[in-house]
Amino acid sequence: MLSLLTFLSSLIILPILILAIPSDYFVEKQRHPLPWTQSGYLLRMVVLLIKNLLGILMVFFGILLLVLPGQGILTLLAGIVLLDFPGKFLLLRWLARKDKILHSLNWVRKQGNKAPFIT
Repeated sequence: MLSLLTFLSSLIILPILILAIPSDYFVEKQRHPLPWTQSGYLLRMVVLLIKNLLGILMVFFGILLLVLPGQGILTLLAGIVLLDFPGKFLLLRWLARKDKILHSLNWVRKQGNKAPFIT
């Protein structure tokens, strides 16, 4: 049952997250500023909490999906994108430049009629 739930959630959440990332996200040396970072303190804290909790869940399910049916690597990558930790952007740039990962990400973007990632 857990396998089915994680598989279905990855099919729904992952494309949404991958399509929301700008195509030039991995080109810049620093992360793009996010619109909600200019909001009030309480809203920033709520968004950070929700975003990090979702990221932790996706990393956990990504690890599970490495051995269960599903998109484990993409789920892990999406979870890492949501988490906030020092050096995250450099890690994401390094991962996104791996041929298999970039190919998978761009396949999802092609299905959503978005421009491929530029690395």
